[in-house]
Amino acid sequence: MQSYAAIVDGIFADHNEIRQLELNESVSTLRILKVCGNQISSLDVALLPNLRTLFADDNCFSGIYGLSELRKLENLSLRSQSQTHVSVALQEIRDIRRLYLTNNHLSTPFYQGTFPNITLLEISGTQLRNIPQDFAEAFPNCRVLILDNNFVEDLTSLVGMKRLKRLSVQGGQLEKARSIFQTLAQLPELEYLDLRANPVNLGFYPSSYTKLDGSHEDFATSSFSIEDKRYRKTLPGEWLARRSAYRALLIEASPSIRLLDGLKIGSKQRDRAKDLVERFANLHCFE
Repeated sequence: MQSYAAIVDGIFADHNEIRQLELNESVSTLRILKVCGNQISSLDVALLPNLRTLFADDNCFSGIYGLSELRKLENLSLRSQSQTHVSVALQEIRDIRRLYLTNNHLSTPFYQGTFPNITLLEISGTQLRNIPQDFAEAFPNCRVLILDNNFVEDLTSLVGMKRLKRLSVQGGQLEKARSIFQTLAQLPELEYLDLRANPVNLGFYPSSYTKLDGSHEDFATSSFSIEDKRYRKTLPGEWLARRSAYRALLIEASPSIRLLDGLKIGSKQRDRAKDLVERFANLHCFE
């Protein structure tokens, strides 16, 4: 990198077929480095001491070096690396706030220690089978957790994440409804929840909404609401009752919920949920 780089505060070089990025001198002014969609296999960031944002999705990293020198790094995104295995020394960046590792094969566990500053963690499509038992302790202040497209069967390790506001576990292996309800009841600030495409709710929603590409966009669109309304009318009575009981119990378990499986929750839905929970209490719709 030429010496003139020392005066810039951001480099934006996405989708340029870059194979190698070498730093020959310290670039203390650089705050943002975006090199997504290239062919970079190795990167040493030790000479970027004031870097705050590093986005390097869709490359072929096996790892990034010099992370311990990035004392001010807040945002790190390494989604969809073409290497079979990606290693990130998270213990070197304990002050990071937002971490995106979607669509990579991560070690289990992929972290060591605690990360009190992380508020957003996106680890969709990482072949995660179980949420480690110390997960809530490791990420105590996480507000957004995206776990889509993994093999997760149980959420009990999330108990203790008292500041969690948004949780998405689309395309998982959740099937024990009672365990889900009990876990959600201990996430007092949860406002956005998406569990679509799990065994516990298969058949409850139209399938055409699904966007399982690792992104973390909201799916509360008017188009989905319209499609869901149309789909709901086609459900057999028994399945409609199961869906209604499922949603009602989730709403009752999460008093702060505002968005459930892509559909908005308001006072009308809450009142109906309370009524349904009382009505279905003795029917044992979910175990």
